[in-house]
Amino acid sequence: MPNIHELESRTVAGAAAGNITVTGIKKGDSLIIVQAVNVAAPNRASEFTVTADDTINNTGGTTTATQTLLVMWEQQGGGRAFGTRDALNPGRSGF
Repeated sequence: MPNIHELESRTVAGAAAGNITVTGIKKGDSLIIVQAVNVAAPNRASEFTVTADDTINNTGGTTTATQTLLVMWEQQGGGRAFGTRDALNPGRSGF
C-alpha cells in the first residue's frame, strides 16, 4: 500500500543565495514549492535542497533577498499506509 505523507508549508523571508530558515522542515523531507508570493518569479524548488532540520539552501543559486517565499514540502516517514485505521479516530480510515 502507498504511504500518504503530510504536506507542510510556511512563508518565510527570502535571503541572499545560501541558507534560509524554514521552521519545521526536516532533513529527508521533499521540497515541492519554493515560490515568491510578492513578485512574479518561477518556482525555485529545483535550486534548493534541505540541508539540515529547519534549513533549506541554494548556495550559488538565485537571490531571493527581496522576496517573501512560500515553501511547501512533503514530510517523509510520517505518513500512514493508505487504508489503515486512524489510531486517534478509529471510526475513520484512509479511504
